[in-house]
Amino acid sequence: SSKILDLASTSFFLQGRASIMKDPLLAAASPVTLSSQAELQRQHSVAAALARLLAASSPESFSEVQPPDEFGAQLVEAEQLRCDIHLGDLEACKSQARCVAVGFAIANDEGLREQEKRLTDECERQKFFNGLHDCLKRGDFSSFAFQEDSYRAAWEAEREVRRAETADLRARLAELESKSQPYLRQCLAECGTALSNFPRPTFTSPMSGGLTSTHIDALTMERGDDLWFAVEAKFGTVADTATEQAVVSTSGNYIPRDLLLVMDLSGSMCETLPVLQDCLHDIVWQARAEDQICLVGFSSKPQVLCDWIQPQSKEVRQAVCDCIMAASAHGGTNLVPALDLAREQLCKALERRQEASERAAAIVLLSDGDPEEPVDAILSASARLFAAAPGAVPVALAVGEDSRPDLMALFAQSGRGSSLYIADRAQLPSQLGRMWGILGGGAGDACSELQLANTCDEGSGDGIAIVMRQDFRAVGGNLFDCFAILEAAEGAEIIEIERPPGGAVVLNGSCAGQKSVALRCGQQVGRCRERQQLAARLRLPPWASAPVESSTLQRPLLRATWVWSHHGRVHTACDILRVIQVPSLLVEAQIGLPLRIVLAADGCDCESFDRATFVQALAAALGVEEGQLPLGRLSPGSIIADMHLLMADHPGVHTQHARTVLGACSQHGPDTLFVALARMGFDAKKLLLPGKEALRRMLTWRLARALESAAHDCTLEAQAMLDEVRTIAGSAVAQGYDNDLDQAATSIRLDAEAAMSDFEAAGACGFAPSVKHRLAQQAHAHVQQLCPELDPVAVAVRRYEAPALRNAALSFQEKAASRETARQQSMTHEIPIPADGSANAGVLVTLPALQSNSDHTIVATARSGTIWGQTSEPLSLCSKPKEDNPRSPSKPAKMYASLTHARPRSLRRSSSKAGPHIAVTEATTDRFGALALKWEVRGAAVPHSTWSVLLRVHKPKDVDPPEHSAHGLEDCAACFANLVPSTAYYFRIYLNQPVDNPRANIQQPQAQPALSGLCIQGVSLTRRQPSIRAAEGVVVMPPHPMTLLAELQANHRLQPFDQGVFLTNAADIDSGS
Repeated sequence: SSKILDLASTSFFLQGRASIMKDPLLAAASPVTLSSQAELQRQHSVAAALARLLAASSPESFSEVQPPDEFGAQLVEAEQLRCDIHLGDLEACKSQARCVAVGFAIANDEGLREQEKRLTDECERQKFFNGLHDCLKRGDFSSFAFQEDSYRAAWEAEREVRRAETADLRARLAELESKSQPYLRQCLAECGTALSNFPRPTFTSPMSGGLTSTHIDALTMERGDDLWFAVEAKFGTVADTATEQAVVSTSGNYIPRDLLLVMDLSGSMCETLPVLQDCLHDIVWQARAEDQICLVGFSSKPQVLCDWIQPQSKEVRQAVCDCIMAASAHGGTNLVPALDLAREQLCKALERRQEASERAAAIVLLSDGDPEEPVDAILSASARLFAAAPGAVPVALAVGEDSRPDLMALFAQSGRGSSLYIADRAQLPSQLGRMWGILGGGAGDACSELQLANTCDEGSGDGIAIVMRQDFRAVGGNLFDCFAILEAAEGAEIIEIERPPGGAVVLNGSCAGQKSVALRCGQQVGRCRERQQLAARLRLPPWASAPVESSTLQRPLLRATWVWSHHGRVHTACDILRVIQVPSLLVEAQIGLPLRIVLAADGCDCESFDRATFVQALAAALGVEEGQLPLGRLSPGSIIADMHLLMADHPGVHTQHARTVLGACSQHGPDTLFVALARMGFDAKKLLLPGKEALRRMLTWRLARALESAAHDCTLEAQAMLDEVRTIAGSAVAQGYDNDLDQAATSIRLDAEAAMSDFEAAGACGFAPSVKHRLAQQAHAHVQQLCPELDPVAVAVRRYEAPALRNAALSFQEKAASRETARQQSMTHEIPIPADGSANAGVLVTLPALQSNSDHTIVATARSGTIWGQTSEPLSLCSKPKEDNPRSPSKPAKMYASLTHARPRSLRRSSSKAGPHIAVTEATTDRFGALALKWEVRGAAVPHSTWSVLLRVHKPKDVDPPEHSAHGLEDCAACFANLVPSTAYYFRIYLNQPVDNPRANIQQPQAQPALSGLCIQGVSLTRRQPSIRAAEGVVVMPPHPMTLLAELQANHRLQPFDQGVFLTNAADIDSGS
């Protein structure tokens, strides 16, 4: 058995892992290194949540441990002491170190003081302070009026003074922690006893509480007595999980949200704040009338910018937007008081709810800096928040290089939520859109502000559709909490676990040696995906070591119990991992890819089974030699054949065709393989590749650990961990499982190699903050099993992408781009007004050139020097009515004619030969099911036009095949995702016909003799769009089937454009030809 997947040569567990071997279960339990006291409190929070579930399901098996009377006050005092001690540590608190350094420089340099006095804008002040601090950190004192020695001496003196001032605080903190530890440990012990007495279900009901299935996949690897396994639970309606069809959820089954936005308003946010305010406007306008919104801002102190309010009218929404626009950036970053205020606001929202109403709470935390509190204080404040509002869905966003993505991930873990990293201002809209999708907003929310304002009348939210997966809304909105409880069999031991999204805790049972591991799942289950999958490593008992006896085949190795609450009820399901479920335990002599085929025939005696003929038939179906399929064991009942497919590292072995066949089976079902076996007289009903999911989750977790270690500390140990991941992911065994389009092992290997390249580029200088944040973002994405951004550089995280999140991110990004374009096309004319005077009774404003086929609006507003006042009613520039006598063209008509004939000579020649038409310039595809199209117009000028793209399956088998379409495109580009591989798609790109302006017949405003305000006269020129011929073609998604390409190449209507892309100049394509 030591030969089975023998990867010991990689020394994966044996070198450089001393920190893991000390406590292999909880060594990486949180994204941030915690003190022993904070780790104990973290475990207590997880155990308390599990205890609430157990008590709700079986009150008789659980007795709550009452805390001492002074316990709550002691925790609050300890948290405040930690904050005070942290502020006194100049090495740990970056904000205080910056204040001390900049304060000394300004106090001892007269020139710096004069520069500071001239700065009135907060952004300028922050840039000025950051520049000073950077010079001091680099040791560049050439531009200062003081010497380095005086600065160093003052720094050391300040550090010693603060250390002396906090000595008594440290002693008091140690005393409080020693008093609280006995109660915390007692709670863990009581929870472990209650869990051991908790009645386990005897069977699994797949449809109970939204659960559709459970599964355990296992594989022996690295050591003969170790077993990696992955437990999985799927939630959602069976029909929707099978078809993955999008449905429309209307207000009838919509769950209203209480959305709490907690935004950082410290001085460093001054540059990011305008973009953030625009995106928050999108959130306000996309919220439903049934929702509640609350806005909290924090800097040195927190404040409620807008209390809970329902956006039931346009006026209310505008009032919330006004609160957002009134926010300004200044001060420091104190996060703990903000979390306490957020807890009070969530409790207030809970009190405002009606008892019969069902609502979902969500909290969004956005910060761009390093808080002035220690990690332990932030953890305890987060635990208090989610203990008061256990059902709240958190999303934490770290903005910029100075932020702390690890702290945001810790906050998200406390509430089983998600964390995202925003690299710069350009990425802010798409990441806020992804956040909106996580909270339940889908692509259907992405309607324009004007449409939403028109459909959202006061007191009503009808008419707004939210497109989402049915299981997201039906299950995700009501899935309160979920745990996976792992219990090893007698003699076995769980020795390592991956970090679950909600944290883990190890509990000792009432009997000696009884141990359970509770893994808390994330709230993304049912929202962003329908399943939760977690991996762990098991040390096998002596009786399960090879050679395995027949009497032990049905003995359990592990029991996995799922406990979750759904619609207010607690449900349980149990799954058992037995020896017979692990083929790698049963096949001993060979190394290769485990295969398991379950035959339909029943038989208790396997001796009469024709093994040679069966192996011959299977080898012929897979296209390999019979010697490459050693049959290891036959199990009675429904006959189970366990074997191995020898991999390519053996001499003379060729498995490419077999891997292609197995990949097709995993993607489209094993029907083709089963037909080949049926011809030889073997009726197969199931094909399995045991160990595939276990291997992938193990590799994913190892990569996440290595990336997180690299982001935390650029050391040789982290580099060695990445190299070990790369070696295993690139081994023949891992590549043998990479037989489908997902190719998880290959993507993990590529990401590990990319991270190792970052080490080589960094050298002795270490990673830049942007590189550290990027590596941490990948690690957190694997732990949360959530795609972290719209177009991630890392390959392995792309398989977590959910269409609802991608659509929401694209929607916010497009809106931000439209706003930026509108700003570039607008003009502001400022009129100075004397302090004691007023504007003259007539102001002449020169307007930019008017654009045809565009609406123009003019507004006026006043500024007091600090804020803008209300805007005037918008004045639209309308089209001039047509003349009754077409033979007497007016001056505007002559202008129109001159514009028509002013085209470049080359453009007129092109137009006369080919006629105006759309030309495809780029068509690219990838193996992840994405298609990108770009085009241009030749032979005509069509400014300010919109486009539509139609996409459907070429030669569909269905009578009415599903269509993909994109309408109202302003740019000559379109992207489609989630397309079926090896499938041909027909596409058509055409110009949208302009709609008539309903205000075209409004009479022009006439100029008044005496000007009493701002008077505008203008003419809107309209022009009929020329007839533009559409572009059509066929594109084949990779991998490209040779027969399909040959068929398309033989079609005389199609001209090859690129690999797998064909274009046509015909007016139509007969998809059936």
